[in-house]
Amino acid sequence: FTFLHAPKEMRSKNVEALRTLLALCDVETDSLQDTWNAVLECVSRLEYITSTPAIAATVMQGSNQISRDAVLLSLRELAGKPTEQVFVNSVKLPSDSVVEFFTALCGVSAEELKQTPARVFSLQKLVEISYYNMARIRM
Repeated sequence: FTFLHAPKEMRSKNVEALRTLLALCDVETDSLQDTWNAVLECVSRLEYITSTPAIAATVMQGSNQISRDAVLLSLRELAGKPTEQVFVNSVKLPSDSVVEFFTALCGVSAEELKQTPARVFSLQKLVEISYYNMARIRM
């Protein structure tokens, strides 16, 4: 639905789907449960696309420049605060949900580390959310 796996095919409706997904993460955090893996994979791909100029250049390939620039701008905006809120809001998750969140992030991080070259985005986010959630009671 987001087409983050195929940036060449991305359209503005896919950006809206991503925007809705991130808004859902902000409002309905504890209802996502076993879908955290898919959400965090989207966040990882978004970061990869927006931080890799060669990949960003392929977004909406074949479309007019104005549409492509608008989609890229929207993606960069989403890669900022809305994406960061997914991780910051982990402190609001109930105990069992935060375990699901951490587990999903560990899985995404493991996949990133297998890539060539290895990516450490999700690994960095693991460190950050560990810090954010330091005050939680130990399990």
